[in-house]
Amino acid sequence: MNITVHSYQAEGSLPWQQVLFFGLTVLIAALVAGIYLWIRFEFLTGLFVFLDLLIDLILTVCLTAVFRVQVSAWSLGALAAAAACYFLGTVVIFDRIRENSRRLRLQELSPSALVNVSAAQTAPRTLLSAVVLAVMAAVAGILGGSAVLSFMLVVIIGIAVSVFTSLCLTPSLWARAQERRRNRNKEQKLFHEFKRKEKPAQETAAE
Repeated sequence: MNITVHSYQAEGSLPWQQVLFFGLTVLIAALVAGIYLWIRFEFLTGLFVFLDLLIDLILTVCLTAVFRVQVSAWSLGALAAAAACYFLGTVVIFDRIRENSRRLRLQELSPSALVNVSAAQTAPRTLLSAVVLAVMAAVAGILGGSAVLSFMLVVIIGIAVSVFTSLCLTPSLWARAQERRRNRNKEQKLFHEFKRKEKPAQETAAE
């Protein structure tokens, strides 16, 4: 019996050239996403969204190393899919923050209160989407066998990291930065008012 093999794919670690190419591709995509975010949001908000994407990628890579996930074509593809989840989840929460800042402007909410309200509104949808994606990844891993096991693990780790950073970490850091900027603006305003009141008093004393 003659058997003809038309193509095959070897399972195992990828050469460093492919890993480097993937890293450069992700970096270029992150820069393009950063430009889009700076246009869509204000500079500080876009900067925090961009930093959130980088933190998500770094945490996911570190956790995959902790769980000893093999670097393969499946794991790199899963990392790209997780990056899309990072981007979507972060943009959703900051879009809601921007909408609430306009809608609740008359209530003069602090940045921390604004973040809490926005996170509470987006948390159910974010958690539901995360659970659905995690279940789909688990089913793919179970049905696909060991070949797609790394894909399943990376996607589940990426989803968990995305939920944590988009709902808890990055909005809190953004609120802290906004409060510091607001306090600094108040101090500068008070200083200018003091200088403006002090100048007529000095002129009167000189006369």
